[in-house]
Amino acid sequence: MMAYETFLNIFGVISAFTALLLASFLLTVKTERALSNKFFAGFLILTAMSLSGFFLYLLIPPSSIIYALIEALAFLQMPAFFLYFLTVCYPNFKFKKTHILHLFPFLVALCLAVFGVLKSSWVEAAGHIHYYLYMVAVFLVLRKFNIIYRENYARDNSCALKWLYQLAGTSLFAHTFVVAKSFSKFGVFEQALPALQIGVSMFATGVIIWFTLNALHHPELFRSVDSKLKRVQDLLSDDDRNAKDMAALTKLERHMTSEQPYHDASLTLKKLARQLSVQSRDLSILINHHIGQHFFDFVNAYRIEEAKKILVKEAPSNMSVLDILYEVGFNSKSSFNNAFKKHTGITPSAYRKANIL
Repeated sequence: MMAYETFLNIFGVISAFTALLLASFLLTVKTERALSNKFFAGFLILTAMSLSGFFLYLLIPPSSIIYALIEALAFLQMPAFFLYFLTVCYPNFKFKKTHILHLFPFLVALCLAVFGVLKSSWVEAAGHIHYYLYMVAVFLVLRKFNIIYRENYARDNSCALKWLYQLAGTSLFAHTFVVAKSFSKFGVFEQALPALQIGVSMFATGVIIWFTLNALHHPELFRSVDSKLKRVQDLLSDDDRNAKDMAALTKLERHMTSEQPYHDASLTLKKLARQLSVQSRDLSILINHHIGQHFFDFVNAYRIEEAKKILVKEAPSNMSVLDILYEVGFNSKSSFNNAFKKHTGITPSAYRKANIL
């Protein structure tokens, strides 16, 4: 038993120290994403405090007010995590008065700590509910981010979205260990408590390192969107839902064919609207609602059609698939292959082989 407690304490110290070390680095490194780093660093610091529970009782009496205050700070962990996602998805994120509400659970926990009732099982259950409510909010942010991105940008964001979902999903998976550990305290799977505590500590260390290394070494994953942009369904009026401007549609199709703006790998709905001298809102409704395609898919359809023509020229083209994807406006082989297969059902290489005699 003594060896188990010693191991747990040592691993708790390592986990907390790792989180604090990476948090200090995030706070000092120079980057354009300073606000995101601050929220992530805050999340790591609060996580370190939470992990200190494995050994904190050796330094501070569990009955002391300081110990209770540290536990109350756990209610700031998920707000920091949630705000991190917001600032990653929306680089021009601005604080609003409503964001003060994120402090409310912490303030309640703080009051309970002062009166010495923070240790109750009801408060622990409230902490888990608090966590899952924020995770729902995080996934809703990601869903909205993906919709707005596809309605306004033509670059592939699958890597960014995959990373963000991995980040949220891994956190959700890790918390199941914490919940299981909590249940074991109340007599459910009590014999599994030692293994669960060790599992929580080891998994937390690995997750913290993975989170931070990905955030630091892959900043290109984060393709943010303008926080002022709205989903098309939020822009539509009753007139917009029913009236389809055929003249505007003809103008758009003519422009896409003659000017080929899709060659621009960084084409956005705003850029295209300026070229057409129309409002971004009207163009967004025209493409995303009346044509029935996200801007992302609308632009890629033109790119794929041109790529198909180049791939099957009468005289075999000297252009490689890589040359072709850059020529038509893609910026990576994976996004080109995914889009091509989505539109044709086969890969570019297979299409060329099947259509060149």
